[in-house]
Amino acid sequence: MTTITANRYDNHHHHKPSRSPTVEFLPDGSHRHLLSSREDSKRLLPGLHNILSHWLAESKDDEAHERQREPLVTSPPKDLDPLASFTDKYGSCTDVLHYGSTSSVRLHAKKVSGRGAHSAKTPKQMYAVKVFRHSAPSNLTDSHLLEQRILSHLQGQPNIITLIDCLHDERNDLCFVMEFCAGGDLQNLIVQAGRLDPIESDCFFKQMMRGVEFMHEQGIAHRDLKTENILVTSSGEVKVADFGNAEWVDQQSGCTPRRSRKKKATRRRMSGTIPYTAPEELDGGDDSFLLPQEDESYDARAGDVWAAGLVYVAMRTGHLLWRVACEDEDGGYGEYLRGRREEGFSPIDGLGGTRCRNVIYAMLCPNAHRRITASEVLRSEWIYDVVVCVDHLK
Repeated sequence: MTTITANRYDNHHHHKPSRSPTVEFLPDGSHRHLLSSREDSKRLLPGLHNILSHWLAESKDDEAHERQREPLVTSPPKDLDPLASFTDKYGSCTDVLHYGSTSSVRLHAKKVSGRGAHSAKTPKQMYAVKVFRHSAPSNLTDSHLLEQRILSHLQGQPNIITLIDCLHDERNDLCFVMEFCAGGDLQNLIVQAGRLDPIESDCFFKQMMRGVEFMHEQGIAHRDLKTENILVTSSGEVKVADFGNAEWVDQQSGCTPRRSRKKKATRRRMSGTIPYTAPEELDGGDDSFLLPQEDESYDARAGDVWAAGLVYVAMRTGHLLWRVACEDEDGGYGEYLRGRREEGFSPIDGLGGTRCRNVIYAMLCPNAHRRITASEVLRSEWIYDVVVCVDHLK
């Protein structure tokens, strides 16, 4: 198995972080999360950064292409002057949370107007701003437009990251202004705790699956679900983030459009994502893969379910089950396949009750056509009984 570490996947990581309580169990049987707000952490929102997924779509089906070409829609807070500068609207940058080859994520803080507005203790409204460098209007690509279009389409579901505004800053770079999730991401929570409490994991998982179900019902596949892309507020509300790899799925055929339709061997470098990638999406070794051939039936939503199952196992165990879901390249995955056929696979069998294990096995079915769906996960006896901490989600 592969231990999750802060910046890499390391099979030789022996030190286990000391567990600090992040969940409190209440007398009525419910719970609440004890997640600190760390505004100055540089690892709070790596899930908003999309360093790996900015490879361009050369060709798309007509319907998806038209949707991507729609103009950018802005929806700033209603009390803001539309002619105000970026800094006037969203305050100044207090930190760079992540920096990559094509984009960065900045933490912005704006003082709340009112009494004591110039005091050092004045409350501040925090924003996470994803900045696409060199993205002046003349340089906007299908990739930018598709990500913004998909995010806008998914707004209103409480477990999808909120896109507050989409505009250009003073440098004329395209910016996505997002809600700030002070609890960080699941990756950091797992690293800090070693593994999460089962009740805590179940709560986060159910919220995540609600977000996944919603996007799938809207005909959207995320295509990059992993612990780094699942954010948490300080109160324990889960937000699915980073839609830079997301795609529209044809609702009638259930097929995902090919981004590599004109480039027969377009490769994506997915070094941080391969452990979560479903076997039907893999073709090749090392740290890259090829999309399946055009004539294959391919619904990327099944890949999301596979990745979500691995996210749950990572929360519960602090480990990833394998580096790559290919029997020829990873002995751990070969062990899993043999366990499915024979006496079971101990990392999953050790999760607890039969209802939980059965759902995870169904999510990690190697045959994509037989894999359980997000809606079926939520309708399972196990998840139906899971208590969600956030009141308005109950």
